[in-house]
Amino acid sequence: MKAILEQIRTSADHSFTSVHYATSRFDCPYHYHPEIELTLIVAGRGQRLIGDHLAPFSAGDLVLMGSELPHSYFHPPDFDDGPHGASSIVLLLPPEMLGGVISSAPEFQAVRRLLQKSSRGLTFSPAERARVAALMPEIIATPGLPKLILLLQALHILAHDRRAQPLAGADFHPAFNQRQASRIERVSTWMASHFCEPITLDQAAQVASLTPTAFSRFFRRATNRPFIRFLNELRIRHACRLLLETETSIADIAFASGFENLSNFNRHFQHLLAMTPRQYRSARAEVPPDFLYS
Repeated sequence: MKAILEQIRTSADHSFTSVHYATSRFDCPYHYHPEIELTLIVAGRGQRLIGDHLAPFSAGDLVLMGSELPHSYFHPPDFDDGPHGASSIVLLLPPEMLGGVISSAPEFQAVRRLLQKSSRGLTFSPAERARVAALMPEIIATPGLPKLILLLQALHILAHDRRAQPLAGADFHPAFNQRQASRIERVSTWMASHFCEPITLDQAAQVASLTPTAFSRFFRRATNRPFIRFLNELRIRHACRLLLETETSIADIAFASGFENLSNFNRHFQHLLAMTPRQYRSARAEVPPDFLYS
C-alpha cells in the first residue's frame, strides 16, 4: 500500500498543530505529510504501520515520526470499545518551525539529534512515555507561549531517553504516488477489516484494481515486504493480543487469526517472535510489555 499525502491545517495563533481525536474507531489510512508528528494513544488498541514496521499499539503508546514518514493506525476486525474507544493526542511540527534558534543554538543539540533520528520513527521507554503522556493534555489545553514551552519540555525529555528505539528499517525507502491515493485507501481499509479471513493476493489485487503481478510489485515496493509476509504479520500480531488478553485455546486463536491449521500458525509465530505461542502467553507474567510487543 502506498501512502496518501495529507494536508495539515495550521493555525495563525500557534507555531504547531495540536489535536485531540476521540472517535469510535481510528480512521488513519497509510499516509504521510511534511510535518514531524508526535502521537500519543489515549485509548484504543490495534496495529500501527510506521514505514515498514508493523506492531500492536494500545493506550500509552507514544511514537515520534519524522517528516514524510508514511504511517497508519488501524483496529483489529473485532474492535468494539464503545462510541469513544479510539482516542489520541497528535502534535504536528511544521518544518519551518525547526529553523532559527532550534537549528543553531547549542541548547537544542539533543533535540536536533532526536528529530533527525525520527526519520525512521521512534518509540520510547516506559518512564519517558509516561512523563510525556502527562504533558500532552496540557499542551492541548494551554495557549500562547506556555504551549510552546511545554512542547520543548516534552522534546527535551524524549531527546534524553537512552532507550529510544527506531522503528522503520534502515533500508526503508517509501515510494509515493498520489494518483493512486483512492486505490491505496481501498486496499489498506480492506486488509484491516479482512486479515482474519482466508484472503489471497489475487483478492487484494482485485481490490486494488491491479493484476496480481503488478500488485505484488506495488505492495513490496511500498511496504518493504511481500504481501503474504505482511498478511501473516498482521495475523500474528492479532494473535498476540488474544494470547495476552484471553484464555482462549491456542488452536482456537490460530483459527480466529486467519490461519488454516495450527502447525502453520506455530511456524510463523516462532519465526516472527522467536518463541512459541505457549511461551509467549507464559511470558506475560514475567516479561515487561515492551518486550512482548516488540
